[in-house]
Order: sequence, then C-alpha cells, then structure tokens
Amino acid sequence: MTNEQILDKLTGDLAGAKDNQVSQLAIIENWRSECNGDGYSASTSPTSRQDPYGKVVVKLIKKSIESSVPSLVEPFLGSNIVSLKGKDAMSQSKAKVGSAVLNYFWNYSIRPEELMEPLVRTLQTDGTVIGKIVWKNDAPDTELTPLDNLTFDPSADKIEDCKFIIEKSKVSIADILGNPGWYGKHTLESLKDLMPASDEDWEVNVNGSDNSFNFDDRARQLIEINTYYGTMGDNEGNTETVIGIWSDNVLIKYGASPYPESWNGLPFISTVYIPVEGSLYGENIGNMISTDQKISTSIQRSILTHIDKSTNGQRGFKVGALDPIEESKFKNGFDFKYQDREPAFWEGSFNTINGEVLALQDRTKADVEELLGIGRLNAGLDPRALNSNVSATASSLVNSNAQRRLLLIVRHISSMLEGMMRKWLDMTILMNPDLVVDLGGEMVSLQGMDLEGNYDLVLNITTDAMKSDKIQNLNMTLQTLSNTPGIPPSISMETTADLFAAMDNHILADQLRELAENMRQQESQPNPMEQIQTQMAMQREQAEVSKIQSDTELNKAKSVESFVSSQVESYGL
Repeated sequence: MTNEQILDKLTGDLAGAKDNQVSQLAIIENWRSECNGDGYSASTSPTSRQDPYGKVVVKLIKKSIESSVPSLVEPFLGSNIVSLKGKDAMSQSKAKVGSAVLNYFWNYSIRPEELMEPLVRTLQTDGTVIGKIVWKNDAPDTELTPLDNLTFDPSADKIEDCKFIIEKSKVSIADILGNPGWYGKHTLESLKDLMPASDEDWEVNVNGSDNSFNFDDRARQLIEINTYYGTMGDNEGNTETVIGIWSDNVLIKYGASPYPESWNGLPFISTVYIPVEGSLYGENIGNMISTDQKISTSIQRSILTHIDKSTNGQRGFKVGALDPIEESKFKNGFDFKYQDREPAFWEGSFNTINGEVLALQDRTKADVEELLGIGRLNAGLDPRALNSNVSATASSLVNSNAQRRLLLIVRHISSMLEGMMRKWLDMTILMNPDLVVDLGGEMVSLQGMDLEGNYDLVLNITTDAMKSDKIQNLNMTLQTLSNTPGIPPSISMETTADLFAAMDNHILADQLRELAENMRQQESQPNPMEQIQTQMAMQREQAEVSKIQSDTELNKAKSVESFVSSQVESYGL
C-alpha cells in the first residue's frame, strides 16, 4: 500500500470510532464534575434574596474516594505479590527465578504506591483505568493513560478483543529525531510539514500539567501524533499486527508490531470499577451515590441557612419596661429593675432542627457506606447496646458486607495487575536483558530469555480482614496438629511457615520451608534400626515357612510309607 492508502485506513478507523469515544467521554466528564462538586445550582431564599449557603456542596463522592484509597492500595504493597507456578518440569525449575524477577521489578523498578494511588483514584472517578506497558531503564514499567487520549475499537466489549486502539499524544521534534527505533529514520527537513499541537484539543490537564503550553524553538516544539496499535487486514482476508504513527496528513511510521504475537499488537491493560454488559467502559463510584450527594448537599444547605436565620443571642424588652438608668444597667450586665409583672424580656436562641432532617442525613450516610463498602465502625448502632448479641451481630454484618465490597474491587484491580505481570514477563523475554537475581542470599545471573516457559501466575493479594482470618485459621490449624498424634513434624513446620508468610515475614517463612523440606526427606528415608528389625522379622517368618514346608513334606512321606506298608500286607508279601 502507498502512504496515502495506509493513512486512509488509519484515519478511517479513527473516524469510525470517534462518535463512541465522544459520547462516553461526555458521561465521564459529568462524573468528574460531580466528583469535584461542580454543576450544582445555587439555591435562593423564598424572598429571592441570594442564599449565602446556596453554593455549598457536600463532596460526598470525593470524600468516599479518598476514604477508600488506603484500603485499596495497601493490599498491593507487599514485597512478594506475584508467584509463578510451572506447568511442566522445565518451567517448574524456572518458576522461582521468574517470581523473583517480577517481584524485583515491582518493588524496585517502579514504586508501587506511585502506580496504585492514581490507579485507584482514576478507577473510582472514571469507572475505567487503562495502563500501557513500556520498557524503561532495562526493566518493564506501566504508565496510566488518560481515557481522553484513547480511542477504542467500538465493536469490542473488553480491551483484549479490540482490533485496534489509537492513542493521542504529544512528542517533540527532538524526540522523533532521537528515537529512530520507534519513530523511524527522519531528518529535520522530512518533518517540516508537521504542525504544532492545537491547544483546543488538549483541555484535560493530566497530573496538573498545562497541556496548552508549547515551545517556540523547533527542536522542543510539541507535535500531536496518533499511534495505532492493533491489527490491519488486506484485500485477501489476511491480518497482521501493526503499529502506525501519523500527525495530521503525514505518515511518520508504519510497520509490523514490535510486541509479542500473543498481545495482538496491544500493549494495554485495563479494569473497571463496576462492569457494564457489552462495554469495555465501566461505571464509576459516583454513579451509585450521586443521588446521595445531592440529598446531603440539600440537607447541609438547609441546615446552614436555618442556623443563619435563627435569633441566637438577640434580646428584646417591652417599650417602657425600663427607664434610662435601669436600661443602662441592663446593657452593662448589672442588676436592674423593671416595671409590669408579666415577663417583659425575650431572649432568642437557635431554631430547633427537626430530628427527621438529621435522621435523613444519617440514613444517607449509611446508604453510601453500604454501597461502597467504606463504613464507620459501629455506624448506626445504639452505643448503649454495644455489648448485646444483637449489636455484635449487626456490627459483624456491617463489617463483613463492607469487606465483601472492598474485596470485589481488589479483585478487579488484581485482574488488571495479573495481565500486567504477564506482559512484563513477555517483555523481559523479548528484550532479553542481563539480570542478577537474589534467591535467598544466592546471587544468580541470567538473561531474559532464560525465563521462557509455561506458567500459571498467581497474585498474593489479601485485604486486612482476609489476612486476619488467615492468621487465625493457621493458628487453629497448628493447635489441632499439635494435639493430633502421628502428624509428621514437616507438616507442622510447613504450616508455621505459612503463618509467618501471612504476617509478611517472608524471609523466616522461606527458612522454615527449607527446614520442612529437609524434614520430609528425612521422614521418607527408613530408620536403620527399623530396617534391621524388619529384616529379622522377615527371616523369622521365612524360617517358620520353611519349617512348615519341611513338616508338610515329612508328613507326606510318612503317609506314602504307611500306604505302601498297608498294600504290601494286603498282598501277603
């Protein structure tokens, strides 16, 4: 194909998918506005006077997101979050090394908290989070990619099924010239038709940066480019994985995809907060509690206005109740005299807020906590009944429901990270770097290609509640083993190792597992004294068998002799 034909195919796919992207981004932009408390109309008082509290917004969505961040990030900060399990003998021998390599990349090549914190915030705000696998400094890495910059195959309902994904980005002329391996070989002259990026297409600021900024000099001038990842078909019905890069009507690069064949040309991973049937986009946290935020905002505005219009601290007295001298005493706080026997004074106070209003506010909070799995301990429980069985049951139910919801979101994130780790392993084998791995104090040198194998990949992710339950169960198991006769010591040692691993003491856990393995080997070898005793028993048994056989033969001989004698006598011989 000519460059013009290639551009027609690339831009055609982009144009065909644009409507779906625009409509979805409009929904996401509305979610973001709600999260920030934007778009809430100011209320006015019945007298048409502007209510001073009419612009107050209870940012319930944003508070809920921030409250959940520690609980969603913490499970992924362990030092050994990934394990490889070989599916064949050759892969089993490599699995331990491969696990160490991936865990090293996770802990040292990137900072897990720097990836996970923006990941969980974006996931809850946008409903969908996308990561792109890249290679940096001889190690794989993952970059979060804004949804605003991605256009997906509209026929796909999950990212793995996309025939293409197009990413919009900015690069400088110097970047293009300095990286021929990615952008192809170019000269400053060949790039003269590339125009600076347009400001109006970059309204979204990523990480607080000003995307409308550009440089004056040509080398640093930022160019908007589109990068096509995926498959492309020909007129004969064949497809191939390709990468295409263009800017406006200038094709910068087109060729075979540099990624492993199993990726289908897509270096992306994703997950959603709430899955939506038939869509690769998910729903966000605000889609569940937007109504609650509106209710809470309305209640808060009403309460503040109600308090502001109260007469707290105001005082009044009837005309003529005090003469000038007594009025002066009254104002200065001294004892005074007043006329008339009926109460002549009135003192204002805060207007009483209806208990139903406060109850509605509490019900709204409880509804949010139930939906999101982020709750206050003993929320909604009568503190006078905390020791009763009913309250204990209710507290357990609230906490367990919250933990189930939290666990579900953790599993969504885990599925994304599992795909990331698999791509990291593929990328390491493809790039084939020289690696040095610490295996329990033993330094092992290898190359990326040495990790090639057939593995199951397991993420060792637990929430605090899951970890607590696991530790409790292991303790109970150890007590049962100690009270059960005949249990091999290696089993108790292995269970103890699991207990220390659950408490994140992996070094001691590994040492105990080695001891357990040595115990198993010793247990499988027969005791020499037992061997001697077994041989002696066998010899005794053999002697008894031989004696029985001898007695049997002797008895047979005697029977024959008796029979012959009787026959001889019968014939008178």
